[in-house]
Amino acid sequence: MDPKGVRRSGNFAKRNSTSTKLSRKIGWLNNHAGLQEEIRFADVKELLAQVGDEEAFMILQNLEKKARDIQKPTNYIISSARNSLGGNRGRGNRTRPRFWPSAALHRRGG
Repeated sequence: MDPKGVRRSGNFAKRNSTSTKLSRKIGWLNNHAGLQEEIRFADVKELLAQVGDEEAFMILQNLEKKARDIQKPTNYIISSARNSLGGNRGRGNRTRPRFWPSAALHRRGG
């Protein structure tokens, strides 16, 4: 416990450790994977943190396998992470709601 009596969790240290591992992996990919351009860690770190450790490393692993075919690896990571998060992150809900009030009113004659 800290002096104010608030228990601290280890989540911050865990996130920091994961961020370091992701940074190292991206650094390795930039230097050794034969990418067509470097991955910009600053542009992908937030999204990778949101998808979680396992999914983030899976995305990087897939990128490594396809490295020579992917022209913009930063965009590939961003796109993959957004797809993992549901695809429409930050662009509003584009799916049709289950219930349309106007349709129900037309059926009832109102």
